[in-house]
Amino acid sequence: MSKKLYLSLTLSSSLILTACGSRVSVKDVEESADELNTSLENIVEANHQLNESELAMDNHFSTVLAEDKELTTLQDESASVMENVSEREMTVENINEYVETINDQANTLQNYEGTDLPEETIQQISDSLLDFTQQIEAYQERYIQSLAVQKAYLQDIATKEATYADFIDGIDE
Repeated sequence: MSKKLYLSLTLSSSLILTACGSRVSVKDVEESADELNTSLENIVEANHQLNESELAMDNHFSTVLAEDKELTTLQDESASVMENVSEREMTVENINEYVETINDQANTLQNYEGTDLPEETIQQISDSLLDFTQQIEAYQERYIQSLAVQKAYLQDIATKEATYADFIDGIDE
């Protein structure tokens, strides 16, 4: 995902450079590129947050196992491990705002019919941005599914019917 993100940042910068020799207002192009860059940077930041939260997950889980022998905090979802899952879910869902902005800018570029900018370059940038957002949306969907599995596992091991095999099988998934 990060390669596509950096490619998109590069492409949005090339939009500014392409406009410099034309009659299109550089300020307008810069504003559009700034919106794209801001959205792309926010996606990078969200991805970093997800990575950090994933790294903290093991510690949260270990803490719950050590401090809550009955696993009641998993049942009532007050455990830090459950909060971790919820926070990651919110982070992934918040990416939608940035994806929408990128899609809006890409669609605007795709509908460009002027002669001041090279149409082929504009089309390539637009296509790359739309491809990138499709990949982000697919990633979000898979990530949300993964979080649902994690949450179900945590809730399942907290039930009285849970066995050691349930515990191990969930870890293996």
